[in-house]
Amino acid sequence: MTPVDKGAILAEALPYLRAFHGKTIVVRFGGQAMADPQMVHQEMVIDVDHPGHGSVKMLGFPVKLSRTPCAVRYPAPDHGAHTAEILAELEAGPSEGEAHVREQGAG
Repeated sequence: MTPVDKGAILAEALPYLRAFHGKTIVVRFGGQAMADPQMVHQEMVIDVDHPGHGSVKMLGFPVKLSRTPCAVRYPAPDHGAHTAEILAELEAGPSEGEAHVREQGAG
């Protein structure tokens, strides 16, 4: 079953569920959550310029403060960007630690 099929089934079933069972919520995951109109309206999805990837969608800030607004200062790091620093803090040698991390597909 494709996501489109699931969405169509949910759209058809939701009014009946609400009519017969009272309160109903829909839990959205991944791309569904990022495209939800309410999430966009509440600025929970923001566009951030990333030097290596262009404009990317990221989660916004859940708390909105009028006198001290939140802002994205730095883009998210690339996959494995801090592997060497973390291994150094853990005192694992770069050759043994990095080799193991890379073998596991995490760096």
